[in-house]
Amino acid sequence: MNTSIKDKQKSSLEEILFSKGSKEYAEAVNLLKKSEYSIRIKELLKHPEMGESVPFPGEYGRSNCHGTTLFILKKEEEQTITRPIFVEKSRMESFLENSCEVGDGTIVAFRIKGTRMLAHTAIVIGEISTGVAVFNQPNTGMRFGLTTVERYMDATRYDLVHYFYKHKS
Repeated sequence: MNTSIKDKQKSSLEEILFSKGSKEYAEAVNLLKKSEYSIRIKELLKHPEMGESVPFPGEYGRSNCHGTTLFILKKEEEQTITRPIFVEKSRMESFLENSCEVGDGTIVAFRIKGTRMLAHTAIVIGEISTGVAVFNQPNTGMRFGLTTVERYMDATRYDLVHYFYKHKS
């Protein structure tokens, strides 16, 4: 069977999410108790398949990592939405540039090395035994879940760098 690069990347990205019975999953969930974003994250962890479904008819349909990040931060669509949506890279860039500062914080942004191109965003949960735990949607239309910065960077086909951002509330 011939598998395309896109299919390989999708399965690779799906595999980075911790399984519910794993040590890493338990560590990250334990850290969530300290997070101001725990309610929304825990709700999405109960229904990770929502990332795969179309929330409502629209131009894009499925949510993406940027929409998930902004949903968790409660910054998207004046909070009238009840789940993540698709958010263009340009809107996320604007949010990072105008509402955040680089430094230890709640958002990690992955950029393609040697460029300013934004590839992915996620919510930082904290340090666990295998790295920096994050809540994310690995790609548009994929399940929500927990992983580490390191696992995400290893799974993607791009050479990435990452930056931590703090939201200027």
